[in-house]
Amino acid sequence: MIDPTLNGLLTPTPQPVIATLLTIIWLLEFVFYPSKKDKKPLQFKASYNSILTAILVSITTSILLTLTQTTTNTGRTLPLIRNTGILIFIVGLTIRYWALNTLGKNFNRTVKVKKKQKLVTTGPYKKTRHPSYLGLILIVISIPLILGQITGLIISTLLITTTLKWRMDYEEKTMEKALGNRYREWKKKRYRLIPPIY
Repeated sequence: MIDPTLNGLLTPTPQPVIATLLTIIWLLEFVFYPSKKDKKPLQFKASYNSILTAILVSITTSILLTLTQTTTNTGRTLPLIRNTGILIFIVGLTIRYWALNTLGKNFNRTVKVKKKQKLVTTGPYKKTRHPSYLGLILIVISIPLILGQITGLIISTLLITTTLKWRMDYEEKTMEKALGNRYREWKKKRYRLIPPIY
């Protein structure tokens, strides 16, 4: 007899298939936009490692909560939550790839700034300073929604936003130190993450 707790996971639905395809597309960013080889000491890579940890913990927590839950959401609510998750994943993935493509050779997963580095002013960078992180946040919070996990959503949101807040602070301080007034002027004209809110 199938445990009713797992019934939502075992019943054939299109969301898991779509989510799997979207995840594959997401992971392909490491193929299309590989990390640059960097000989910097570990402290310079700490923010990237923290982001990776936050993502893995968020996803693992949501999966474990789904597998161990004692009640299951029924009716129309669960499909609505899952479909919302799929939509958010697509939006996040689109923003993420748009930002990475706009950055081009300037993209790096560790914080590395050259003094003569050109500041990007096109694409999503016309209005915001960190669109790739916005895309990443949307991707991460979409996964618990696809799994129908509201508790997982809360945990994932707290983890990824806190970690990326630290990363953005660190990145902006590094950019300001390296580029000075040129970066400060660029920064003033753009929202940090979500125009026109933040």
